[in-house]
Amino acid sequence: MSDDFICNETVEEQLITILESIGDGFCAFDADWKFIYVNAAAEKIVEFPRDKLLGKIFWEVFPLTLSTRLEKEFRLAATGEIRSFKNFYKSSGRWFLNRCFPRRDGGISVYFKDITDHKLADEALIRERNVLQVVMNGAKNSHLVYLDRDFNFVRVNETYAANCGYRPEEMIGKNHFVLYPDAENEAIFTRVWDTGEAFEVHDKPFVFPDHPERGVTYWDWTLSPVKNDAGEVTGLVYSLFDTTSRKKAEEALQVSEIQFRHLFEKQNVTMFLIDPVSGDILDVNNAAAEFYGYSRDTLRAMNIKEIDCSPPDEHEVIVQKLKVGKIIQFVTTHRLADGTLRTVEVHVSRITLQDQELSFSIVHDITERKKAEAQLKTMNEELEQRVEQRTRELQETQLQCLHAEKLSAIGKLSASIAHEFNNPLQGVITILKGLKRTAILEEEDKELLDLAIDENERMKKLIRSLQDFSQPSAGKRVMMDVHAAIDSLLLLNRSDFKQNGISTIRNYSERLPRIKAIPDQIKQVFLNLLNNAADACLPDGGVITIITRQEGQKIVVAIKDTGTGIAPEKMDLIFQPFYTTKSEVKGTGLGLSICHGIIQNHHGEILVESQEGQGSIFTVLLPVDGEN
Repeated sequence: MSDDFICNETVEEQLITILESIGDGFCAFDADWKFIYVNAAAEKIVEFPRDKLLGKIFWEVFPLTLSTRLEKEFRLAATGEIRSFKNFYKSSGRWFLNRCFPRRDGGISVYFKDITDHKLADEALIRERNVLQVVMNGAKNSHLVYLDRDFNFVRVNETYAANCGYRPEEMIGKNHFVLYPDAENEAIFTRVWDTGEAFEVHDKPFVFPDHPERGVTYWDWTLSPVKNDAGEVTGLVYSLFDTTSRKKAEEALQVSEIQFRHLFEKQNVTMFLIDPVSGDILDVNNAAAEFYGYSRDTLRAMNIKEIDCSPPDEHEVIVQKLKVGKIIQFVTTHRLADGTLRTVEVHVSRITLQDQELSFSIVHDITERKKAEAQLKTMNEELEQRVEQRTRELQETQLQCLHAEKLSAIGKLSASIAHEFNNPLQGVITILKGLKRTAILEEEDKELLDLAIDENERMKKLIRSLQDFSQPSAGKRVMMDVHAAIDSLLLLNRSDFKQNGISTIRNYSERLPRIKAIPDQIKQVFLNLLNNAADACLPDGGVITIITRQEGQKIVVAIKDTGTGIAPEKMDLIFQPFYTTKSEVKGTGLGLSICHGIIQNHHGEILVESQEGQGSIFTVLLPVDGEN
């Protein structure tokens, strides 16, 4: 190099070391356009050995036909202007971002960066069709607009609307060029609609009319036609990328990296830089070190798999997803230095830093949010269960009330019938007894008269039993005779039992004590058990045996039948409300449930033994004194 280019050997050596290590091209020319320096990256990019370039005039090696613009920009730089431009090299088929700096000796220094991949990505975006909805929903960092034939807003994403100072719904239906008048852009939009060919603009300066304080902003934007199957244009997709920061970065790439590092270090959000292939942690910020409880150096020596509790194959899935899309989001579990597990939401994006593809991860701790969501879900489930249980209880109570009302109505009807029959029956008995005393009858007629008197007396006892049974108690416990209660029930059912071929056997204890209980409730229990035993014996008849005995301070009443019995799988269900083996006409499913409740209320027990096809035994145990 000449002394004018570098005047200090130490500085020159340091600068050359830096230039040789970077991945972008750098060349220096003297005032005669001769190569005086070419770094290793430039040698690789132009595919020309350095020893054949140094000392050669640029235009001898690369003809002017390579690019007219290149010559123009180089010559302007030589006059003292710093030039920045993009250029396409036909010989290599690649795009480059060039920056030319004038030097004191009249020559220039040229920095150039290969941006072909970026250009190809832009071109691929233009070629995409019929993906409007996906793009609109997924592009969180892009400004996207869908316009109709009159350039009215049909759809805008939140990013675009927020940038313009509106909510998305406020922009729908408004005209783009009424909000932002621009005759040049309107002509471009019209041409794209008419020709069906996409159009793109780079680094377009713009000042928001509603927000002039924001100053000049720069935008890359692409206008793409949306076509139907017939190839007709049905709308325009207007995608914009704010390139203001990128433009500044292109003017000072090194400053941009410093700014990124500053952002990375100073943010309170946990951040990682990770090798996307191996999963090695390359760098973390202070927030990450504080959150995980490791030093930054320790984290830099670790692999992400050491703190991420996802299965190993899940990491491979993440790598594959990153190859397809630039940004992914997922929820996983991370382990801290003290072993604590935390639920985290991870946002991973691909970035290029110093020509190296990296995974940039932002981690948010959502453990407390997940716990709150789980607690809310549990509370909702418990509430639903309580509502369901309360509904069942109300249904049970309603049916029990209906059942009680039916029994009450039957009792009132029975009492009314008994009262109406009792008076005339007493009159018949009096007449018959008077006739027996005064009339002179044949012996055979006397026998018939005695039989009539006996039958009327039996009817009188039956009516008295019916009145006793139907008369409701006051709900108070009184001393009652269990044998008398059972006998009255058997008397009431004798006709039905005889008609259905059912016989009864009473195996009573000789000295069964009276018990303290609510008589009508105990009668209801025995009546239900006798009716169930009779139903089990139908249709072929059978035998019902009533056994009583005393066991300590309790009396035992067992009602045994020779009926069909109960299947083993139904034994645990028979005392549940609404469960019945009878038809809907005969059974409510409340009989045994009510019996169970009455016996429990009397501090007793009701047990059942049964074998299918061999009958059942229901045993009631009641305390004599009505207490435990």
